[in-house]
Amino acid sequence: MGKFRTCFRRILLAFGLAVVAVVFLYLVIDWRDGHAWNAYYRSVDKPGASLDFHSYIPKEIPDANNFGATAVVQSWFKNDTNVVFDHDAYSKAGKLIHSPTQEPSCRQMLDLVMWRDALAAVRAGEKGPQGGFRSGKLNAESRAQAAGYILKTWTDDDAAIKELRAASARSQTRYPIVYATSNPFAIAVPHLARLGQACDRLQLRACAGLAAGQSDDALGDIQLIFYLADTLKSEPMVVSYLFQLSRLRMAVQAVWEGLIGHRWTDAQLQQLQASLEQRDLPSEAQGPLHAERAAVTFAVEAVKGQGTNFLTDPFDDCDDYEGLTADMVRWLTPSGWFDMEKLHYCQHSDVLVMAAFDGTQKRVFPHQAAALQAWLDSPEERSSWRVVFRHDILARALLPGLGRIPFKTTRCQVEVDQCAVACALERYRRANGKYPASLQALTPRFMTQLPNDVLTGEPYKYHLTDDGQFVLYSVGWNEKDDGGVPGQTIFDQEKGDWVWDTVAR
Repeated sequence: MGKFRTCFRRILLAFGLAVVAVVFLYLVIDWRDGHAWNAYYRSVDKPGASLDFHSYIPKEIPDANNFGATAVVQSWFKNDTNVVFDHDAYSKAGKLIHSPTQEPSCRQMLDLVMWRDALAAVRAGEKGPQGGFRSGKLNAESRAQAAGYILKTWTDDDAAIKELRAASARSQTRYPIVYATSNPFAIAVPHLARLGQACDRLQLRACAGLAAGQSDDALGDIQLIFYLADTLKSEPMVVSYLFQLSRLRMAVQAVWEGLIGHRWTDAQLQQLQASLEQRDLPSEAQGPLHAERAAVTFAVEAVKGQGTNFLTDPFDDCDDYEGLTADMVRWLTPSGWFDMEKLHYCQHSDVLVMAAFDGTQKRVFPHQAAALQAWLDSPEERSSWRVVFRHDILARALLPGLGRIPFKTTRCQVEVDQCAVACALERYRRANGKYPASLQALTPRFMTQLPNDVLTGEPYKYHLTDDGQFVLYSVGWNEKDDGGVPGQTIFDQEKGDWVWDTVAR
């Protein structure tokens, strides 16, 4: 009996010492890791780069000035199933056309003949050919005839577009997004789909208008695309920023078609140029990326308080999360472990994503953007145990989604810059009968200041050809001047320059 008591006391003593050791270890981890996180927090938490997600929420705007307070926009947030864009002729025709799966090797005119045939099939109640409509008839005469049919018969969107155009008279925008949620990744953005539908239709209307010689109407449609894209500038979500880029590219396509056909007047070119020159996309990327970083830290804090279900189901409000597994993780994981996950995510974001941008110089650095992919692909860094013990779980799970943003930003900025320069070149040609020998001849009459290539910080490359045309290009993602020779696609990431097309294809 005495031996049993002695053994029992030793077991209790060992258990007590183990508990004390575990508690001490937790205290050390919490203090050490919490100290490291707080030091980082103090070093970066400042206006414009705050780690408080709520600081990025747009301020309220008086309804009289707010595009987001108009009836048409409010309906987008009420699950309205009667939105005309959901059942118009365009949406039905879009299901009948052929959609290419690969990026083209050069910029191409919108296939208006294809759209005319699809819209005609919708009117006739026909299904269309297998594989979808396609024509390849991009000559001016075919496009003009198709444009006439499109503009004459496709009218069921006119009222909706007119309503949006009237609403665009308001100078500011704050959409009725519900930001007051404990989960920033659960914020609903139904307006993006509606804006996309509107811009798709505006682009087709603009290109058809240009082909039909109605440049005033086309200008109005393009300016409305610019306006709708700009309504997203204040939003703290990366998805809103990426959507803005895609809409800007749609507007550039329409402007390009007018330049190729010499459809724009000097006054129209000045308006378009003014809308293009104001773009500074590397700077605009900073806000959403900083907000994304803040949202992740906010989410980790929620996991600390509510368990891992917050991460596994990010589209439900985390206030309702319960369950034994989540509670066990929350109870057994040291608080400092969460701090180190936040710290390493933020540090990797700073070094592997944010470092690819220089908002003050309007630059993007491809070699910095490549560092993220190199880190993700590293066999050593991909080791499961290394990921866990280096607190890289969040970084490896979430940063790949941000990896393409530097490239997409650069591609859009180059398109916008080249389009603005092309407008100035067209104005010079209209005034002088030929293109200038150098871009410097555009200033100050046709362009106050020439833009610099965001990839080099130097002026875009330009020279005249033997037939009196011009070659305007960026050195491209490989940061190498290939003499204006493009790669296999318009924006090849491996080789070749990014060349502004000056002929229709």
